[in-house]
Amino acid sequence: MPRQKSPFLLILDAPAHIIPGSDPLDRIPPDRFYGRAVLLDFTGKRAGTIGVADLEPMRRAVEKSEFVILRTGWSRLWGKDEYFREYPRPEPFFAL
Repeated sequence: MPRQKSPFLLILDAPAHIIPGSDPLDRIPPDRFYGRAVLLDFTGKRAGTIGVADLEPMRRAVEKSEFVILRTGWSRLWGKDEYFREYPRPEPFFAL
């Protein structure tokens, strides 16, 4: 199993991978990658999806933000088989 070399991991997937007709990363201007963000803590969520109903209690903070960061705490399982099973994940609407 590969070793993690950084205290955090950022995964950025090009919209073109999942949204037909959208731009690949090399066509997205750099200024689209920074702005006001909100960190939402989902460390208590064990499995399944993180969806609209989960965001409702944080609606005001989300609406004031340009980016949403989801903290799942799943990195604590890095190096264990459980890391790759039943992990919490965002619903597809997060890609839009």
